[in-house]
Amino acid sequence: MCLCGMVAVAGSLLDQGPLQHSTSVVISSQPQLPNFQETVAQVDEAFSSDWSHANLQPANRASDLLIARRLSLALTGSIPSFEEIRTLQRLPKERRITDWVDRLLSDRRYTDYLAERLARAYVGTEEGPFLVYRRRRFVKWLSSQLADNRPYDQLVRDLITVEGLWTDSPAANFLTVTIDQNGDKQPDETRLAGRITRAFLGIRIDCLQCHDDKLDQIVLGDFTHQRTGLQSDFHQLAAYFGSVQNSLTGIQDKPAQRYHFKYLDEEQEKLVEPAVPFYPQLLSQQESRR
Repeated sequence: MCLCGMVAVAGSLLDQGPLQHSTSVVISSQPQLPNFQETVAQVDEAFSSDWSHANLQPANRASDLLIARRLSLALTGSIPSFEEIRTLQRLPKERRITDWVDRLLSDRRYTDYLAERLARAYVGTEEGPFLVYRRRRFVKWLSSQLADNRPYDQLVRDLITVEGLWTDSPAANFLTVTIDQNGDKQPDETRLAGRITRAFLGIRIDCLQCHDDKLDQIVLGDFTHQRTGLQSDFHQLAAYFGSVQNSLTGIQDKPAQRYHFKYLDEEQEKLVEPAVPFYPQLLSQQESRR
């Protein structure tokens, strides 16, 4: 079984070829795909219909320069330069925003900025353990994956199943950042379980590490059989990382190494088998537990 199959459902995006990164302020005039324009029209129609039913009057459209400024801040973290503003103003009015978006998405500043934002969700902002964690290398690798238009499911698969050194295989830093958290100089299974649910599944189940959900705040299971979260749900996820070991050759899987945990009110530790709290049909069949 492979845990990364759980995130495959989010991976049907970004299947076009690699983006071409511009080094000048010349804006390409690539035509928009018809289905994109159809989608925009459908969204606009949905908003207009809702506003009409609610007797709401939308605000006037913002200026092109204001929209471009907000797009730049959102996608690159910086405002347009004077040269970029002049280039934007020379474009036909009907093309300004679409061409500006095209340029931003083809700019390496966009992938660098997004990589840093993703890294904060994946590995946090802390410095991490000495020697075995290289955050800068990890962020640079993320940026390169985004620049190459790597499908998201493949990127996440690399993060979860990576083997090798944190220097040669930058994705390994996703695992090595948790080393020493549990005092055994190995990746921390419980911290990884909490992180993958937050970063990749969009839920927080950290409290299940210590006890069952007594307040019905965590809903797991499938649509046909929903249930409250159990302590075992958390540790069965952590068990996928029970065979992960760090050594002089980097991150490796040691199948003989298993995950053990002493549950609340239990007298001794027990072997915990890997399992997911919902949609087990998404699991793929591979040798690695991950």
